[in-house]
Amino acid sequence: MNLDISNHPLLPSDDELTPWQQCVKNAIIGVHSRWAPYKLDGGGGATRTVYWKGPNDSRRAVILKAKNPVHTYCNGVTNEIFFDAWTQWLADYPESSFGIKEAKELRAYFGVWDKEHPGSAAGLLWLADQEPCYEFLEVTDWTDDILNAPFGTFVQMQFSRRGPEDGHSVVLLGSGKYRGEDVVYVYSSNNFYDKKWKYSKDQEPGPGWDFYFMNRVRDGFKRIFHAASIDNED
Repeated sequence: MNLDISNHPLLPSDDELTPWQQCVKNAIIGVHSRWAPYKLDGGGGATRTVYWKGPNDSRRAVILKAKNPVHTYCNGVTNEIFFDAWTQWLADYPESSFGIKEAKELRAYFGVWDKEHPGSAAGLLWLADQEPCYEFLEVTDWTDDILNAPFGTFVQMQFSRRGPEDGHSVVLLGSGKYRGEDVVYVYSSNNFYDKKWKYSKDQEPGPGWDFYFMNRVRDGFKRIFHAASIDNED
């Protein structure tokens, strides 16, 4: 599908954004332009195959492989947005990027498959300590203050005591109120949306706009939002 969302009200204007946030915005627009239906099948789910080439490595590695027929999945979409944004951001400075080994490790964090890789936010914090990124990459942990987190923050939500496997990966768009409660606005891939919320009422199951209540409790467990952002000003 060719869906132009460049002027969507939940996307900040360009003059409000840092260069990194601009790249995240561009990546969201790109993913949405390649819209594909949601299908829960245990993994994968990018809108296109994503390749990675390290700055000192002539090999090309597949980081995300699109399904056939194409369909999306939450960790696939958020991972695809990150790698698209990163490639744009460092287009003029490839020597500052990381290699294939780090790319595959980061993919595992985004996958939220086990307690050793607890989501995209932990992945960004991990990346900031890796060579050569530790020399320049500035990452902030917003887990305890997500309502003040900036656009483009990567978030892994945990809904129960079961751990990372009972969660959802998203990219933060902002925060606000809905039905009198604090919520975060996000972009993700999902199998359903609130048809009464003005930003998602006409959406089909696939990549799109969603919100989550901050203070919901399930079986005595209050949901957790693991969140981290890249905060470089240039």
